[in-house]
Amino acid sequence: VGPERITAIVLDGSDRSRVLRVFEGLTGLPAGTLVENQDLTNRSMTGPEAEAVRAFNAAFWRAGLSLRLHNRVMHLGAAERLKLHEPRPEWPRIETPQWALDRAAIVAREIVAGIRASGIRVVGDLDRLADTPAGTVDAARDGDRIPSDIAAEMAVGIVFAGGLAVEDRPSPSRDLTEVPSRVMARALARRAWTAATRPVRSMKGSKR
Repeated sequence: VGPERITAIVLDGSDRSRVLRVFEGLTGLPAGTLVENQDLTNRSMTGPEAEAVRAFNAAFWRAGLSLRLHNRVMHLGAAERLKLHEPRPEWPRIETPQWALDRAAIVAREIVAGIRASGIRVVGDLDRLADTPAGTVDAARDGDRIPSDIAAEMAVGIVFAGGLAVEDRPSPSRDLTEVPSRVMARALARRAWTAATRPVRSMKGSKR
């Protein structure tokens, strides 16, 4: 269609509605026509949530379980449940190490140069795409503790994904704050294994 018919919009992380307002201006829509959807499913994971998923995956693969089962209990179960969970303000974000930011800056400058040379229309400050924040020093990860509500949300997601949820069944409560992540990961992996083998055991029992 030609570069004169293409527009690049530089996003602004501090103003999530900017792309909607610019699009309204480009298409002639009245201001305020497009409304941002406040949805948690596309949010980024916090550090503790990412560590919980990493610990689960490590235990899952050590158990030798299948990729199909992993997709069921993690992607459609534990991870899907975590996306709907409102993270606590004190949970730290995932920190990007400086070496990765330096590499990203090189790639960003190449992209900016390519966009500028293409001749397309640009809305916003194109050089902002090449700005990279200062990174943090790689520190030892405190992965020995996972907040209890993260572990609980993952467990609930696995239970529902495995079809093991039963209504009106009382369950004992336990404070999981001090449970090491490796122990929690093994417990979640066992729950995934139970979800996978239960139908097989039921079929064997029906043949007797």
